[in-house]
Amino acid sequence: MNIDNKGIDPILDKIDSNKLLVLDMGNPGKNQNYLLQNFDQALVDCLTEGLPFFKRYNEFILIYSEKKTPHPVETVNAFNRFCQLNGLKGRVTDRFTEQQMTAGQVFLIIRDDELVEIIKMCFRKGFHPGNEIGIISYNDTPMKEIVEGGVTVISTDFRKMGELAAGFVKNKQKLQKILPTSLILRKSL
Repeated sequence: MNIDNKGIDPILDKIDSNKLLVLDMGNPGKNQNYLLQNFDQALVDCLTEGLPFFKRYNEFILIYSEKKTPHPVETVNAFNRFCQLNGLKGRVTDRFTEQQMTAGQVFLIIRDDELVEIIKMCFRKGFHPGNEIGIISYNDTPMKEIVEGGVTVISTDFRKMGELAAGFVKNKQKLQKILPTSLILRKSL
């Protein structure tokens, strides 16, 4: 799981493909079993679905660090492509400070610790997510359903991923599937 390292591919090729399931992300070979997310076009599609909400803001900011963010760089490419295609002022930053936060910004946040920091910054500045500031997070969790009235997310269905992975182990059938990614709109946007 979470194999986004090209150097590991030759090692995976040595494992019996009937006993290997690459989960979440990676570059599986044509004979390997996989159950993956799409971090490129699926992101563009989800952002396009939310376009009317993003247009309410002046600047769209992706918080992404190549060293700390557990998503492939395709996420950055998809974000930049979406902003360019839709004429949105977008930028990518590896960290964000309270001094940089102004009304009219919308954030795409991947790491939950950074989500917490952005929400705390909002509290200190008197901003309300979904009003002065927009927030969209990656990967749904039960907590994101309730924090601040709900945080908008882009997420695959991890329950479905688990069910399909269990089915692979139980039934020993070939599995090569890219799971759909969805935009779940909540109060933060």
